Amino acid sequence: PTCKAVEAESKKAVMDLYGEDVKFSVYNLEKNAGEQKAKEIGVSGQNLLIVGNGEKINITSEAFMHAKSDPEKLKHIIKEKIDPLIE
Repeated sequence: PTCKAVEAESKKAVMDLYGEDVKFSVYNLEKNAGEQKAKEIGVSGQNLLIVGNGEKINITSEAFMHAKSDPEKLKHIIKEKIDPLIE
């Protein structure tokens, strides 16, 4: 349930904040495409990453901490990490 909340709340936050200007992608590591993407970005397990401008920012811990209890806090963290990458 927490993983689903992280995905749902993160996607909602990105859409609310940026609409179509920022892409939100989900990859299943048990599928070939997901496995390939994981190798490409250098991860081996479930992660919530913000990737852009050659940077990879891992906010998995914050997402798991706030997705269910304080989604607005998660939204704030997402904005804080994405804004410098798109300015």
